[in-house]
Amino acid sequence: MASWWAVVRRTAFALLALWLVVTGAFVLLATTDDPNEALVRQAAAMEVADGTMDEDEVEVHVEQAVEAYREQRGYDLPLHERYFEWLSGIATFQWGLSESTGQPVTDVLGERLAVTATYVFPGLALALVGGVALGTYGALGRNQLLSRLSIIATYTIYGVPNFWIAAVALAIVPLQFGIVLTGYDLERSLVSSYNLQRVALPALILGTGLIAGQAQHVRAELLERESRPYVRTARAGGLSEWRVSYHVLRVAAVPLLSLTLSKLFGVLLVNVFVLEYVFELPGFGLVTYNAILRRDLPLVMGATLIIAIVGIVATYVQDLAAGALDPRVDLE
Repeated sequence: MASWWAVVRRTAFALLALWLVVTGAFVLLATTDDPNEALVRQAAAMEVADGTMDEDEVEVHVEQAVEAYREQRGYDLPLHERYFEWLSGIATFQWGLSESTGQPVTDVLGERLAVTATYVFPGLALALVGGVALGTYGALGRNQLLSRLSIIATYTIYGVPNFWIAAVALAIVPLQFGIVLTGYDLERSLVSSYNLQRVALPALILGTGLIAGQAQHVRAELLERESRPYVRTARAGGLSEWRVSYHVLRVAAVPLLSLTLSKLFGVLLVNVFVLEYVFELPGFGLVTYNAILRRDLPLVMGATLIIAIVGIVATYVQDLAAGALDPRVDLE
């Protein structure tokens, strides 16, 4: 078990990483022009486009509109005051208002993250259980026909992109089975049968795509360790192959944990965006994509912070879990 001092050190490094991410986001905002100012200028100019003002008056009106916009968002404050307000807002989850919806950014992202979670976590659970099972079977019985078929299947699945599977499913399932796969309703409960029907296939596609990578990694870990002295000793003692596999998996728990958590981060960055775009799921990926198209800067920054925070927290949990599973892992 990792020492308390090691845990404190890892916690301090995680907090430092979070601070660097938050500070970096502020620097990016403070040193770049706000694209919405151009829209404010355009809207202000359109308000007086009837010719009742001369050119100088129009310019003054536009500048007043821009100043009001900047004052409303605190852009007119000194840089250090803006920085401390930024830190305070991040810590208290006051991330501003979405430009496109007028709602608090945290409310928008919280609602959409819940939608994403309804298919991401079942998909990851399917990948973990199915990947370990297929990888173990492929390693133990690699000279058998079924074992070889399982290996071929995992490589085939691994080579097929999720967006292609999603597009094919979207084209075939409604026609052949009469099941509607789009039209998620945010007004209904997350666990309503209506919405669960629309996240079932994305969860299956997500899990199937991740099973292949998980199975390959498990199989490689088992094959790499099966010639170790402790494995030969266990077999010589009369343990069955499945018992031997269980002990080897325990030893390989740390690298397998690393893969699982890295996959979670990869899902958040890539697969979530693809699946939600194809199936029109109003989750984290789709709302972030739409925010980018609409130049909704507060929402884009909020989504970026969520991704960074999840990555840092996942790494932190991985380090602590590795120390708990294998005392030989040095957290210092």
